[in-house]
Amino acid sequence: MEGYSRRLGRGMAVAAILLLGLGTPVLAQTLMSEDQARAAIAEKYGVEVLRIEAADVDGKPVFILRVMNPRGNFNEAFQVNMLAVDRSSGEPVPQFRHKPAGYDLSGGADTGSVQ
Repeated sequence: MEGYSRRLGRGMAVAAILLLGLGTPVLAQTLMSEDQARAAIAEKYGVEVLRIEAADVDGKPVFILRVMNPRGNFNEAFQVNMLAVDRSSGEPVPQFRHKPAGYDLSGGADTGSVQ
């Protein structure tokens, strides 16, 4: 019986260590660098990245990118837009979010509008 209780104790100790390990959040999350974000967005959307800034949207680290469409024979040629990109996934962050009273703008960055 002593061997059984010893094995049971070891098994419970291993289970506790595994549960504690699974329950702890990952603190060292890999985030994209500016160069990685610049290259990924330029390739994915076929745009030129003019400016990139680190920011937070809803408590998540993001990059705010100012991008320009390439030249060409289409209405949106040379159009400049701003994108918020999640630094952990590389995916764009939606500008509008559903709220109980309707939509809410992210307010991620100053658009630098001319008055």
